[in-house]
Parts: sequence; structure tokens; C-alpha cells
Amino acid sequence: MRKAIYLNVLTQVERVNGMPAEDQLALRDVDQAIRKAVNKVGTANKLSVDVKRVRLEQGSNPKGTPVGILIYLEGDQDPAANFTKLATSELEKFLLDVFKQPTSAGFRVNIQTIEENTNAVDELADEADNLSKGKSN
Repeated sequence: MRKAIYLNVLTQVERVNGMPAEDQLALRDVDQAIRKAVNKVGTANKLSVDVKRVRLEQGSNPKGTPVGILIYLEGDQDPAANFTKLATSELEKFLLDVFKQPTSAGFRVNIQTIEENTNAVDELADEADNLSKGKSN
């Protein structure tokens, strides 16, 4: 059976040297790293991976920049099996591999949480609507 899920990934981005990360540079570098990996591989254990959004998130750690990634995963699985568990586990392995080395700008990316986003379709539609009206978040 074909199944799909949106997962929110919260990361903490820090400079390898311990200095605070510049927010926009950290965002751009994480965005490029994840999209490059997805374009190169495209799958995580036979699950198709599509990056829907990468954005700065609210956070209070002065040493790191919180960057959120919304990822859509799709794949085949037995109807009774838990797709959330499979997708979360495979995405975590995929991201750990992507971010095992510092990014090109010298950032270390740590995965904080991965959780299902049941409102992703509405959020993406609202963001698209706001962009078409010339608003930004």
C-alpha cells in the first residue's frame, strides 16, 4: 500500500569552532546541503524524499541557530504497519548521514527532533497564499 507523511525536523546549527552562527548563512547552508543530498539520492530506504520548506525557527540557544525542515516522504508498506515509525527512523538515518560532516560553510548540524506534521498541507497552502499576496512571515 502506498503511504505518505510530512515530517518536521528541528535542527540546531552551530559553527564547528563554537562561535555563534549567522542566521541567514546557516539557513542557506542547511538548505543547500539537504536539497543537494535529496537530489543526489532521492530516497531513504526506498522512501521518496521531497524537501518542502527550510526556515529559521524560534530558539533561545545563543550558540546555535534553530533551522526547521519540512520533508514529505512517500513509500510502499503493508497496510497494518506503522508508517510514521518507519519514515521517522529512515529519515533520521538519512539526515545523520547528510550532516555527519560539517557543511561547506563550516556548520555542524545536530538533529533535535523529528515529528509528524498533520497540518503541513494547510501550512504550505497558507504560505503560498501569503507569498502570492506579497506578504512574508
